Amino acid sequence: ANSTENFTGYMSSIRWSNGIARTISAIPTAPTAPDSYSSFLMSFNNAGVVDATGRLNFETVANATISNAQSKFGIGSLYFDGTGDYIGSPSNPAWAFGTGDFTVECWVYFVSISGAYVPFAQSSSSTSSASNVIWFFAYTSSNTLVFNTHASGGFTATTPWTPTIGVWYHVAASRTSGTMRLFINGTSGIVTTSGTPSGYSPVSYTHLTL
Repeated sequence: ANSTENFTGYMSSIRWSNGIARTISAIPTAPTAPDSYSSFLMSFNNAGVVDATGRLNFETVANATISNAQSKFGIGSLYFDGTGDYIGSPSNPAWAFGTGDFTVECWVYFVSISGAYVPFAQSSSSTSSASNVIWFFAYTSSNTLVFNTHASGGFTATTPWTPTIGVWYHVAASRTSGTMRLFINGTSGIVTTSGTPSGYSPVSYTHLTL
């Protein structure tokens, strides 16, 4: 979440993959490993905010911090207290997905849920303005998981989701040959889309905020 949003909770094993549409057919049982498709990977399970691919350097802002109060794997996870916390990196071509295949995935754990939209991962052209968001993952009060882009043409993919506070969930968005899929805990749900899924570039040389 960036400084204008209100996600309160923990995140673990965040991976963006460029050039591959991964099928998340089961709940991951171990930390995600980097491979040749990984644009970046952050596990937060060893007390560090470190990109396992070695491409990016991240800065923590406000109270975003590794916490051992909750962990999906290892000894910790990244905690956001909902009052301006985020981490970010400078612009980088590593996640310029263009119109090709890609996968965005992470583990998320809500401490509280409030508001119509609760974004918990996003790429943006600014770390301080939600209006500049290029894409984001969010839970909405209409009980949906949303993958949304504000890029050319605009595009939204949604699937039903009613998360429980205090439970870890693995979520993923995957695009293959222009078709979007959303996965929750290894299951691809019924996806409703609007806009043009094959005609937008959701992440292109922007800042990354989580």
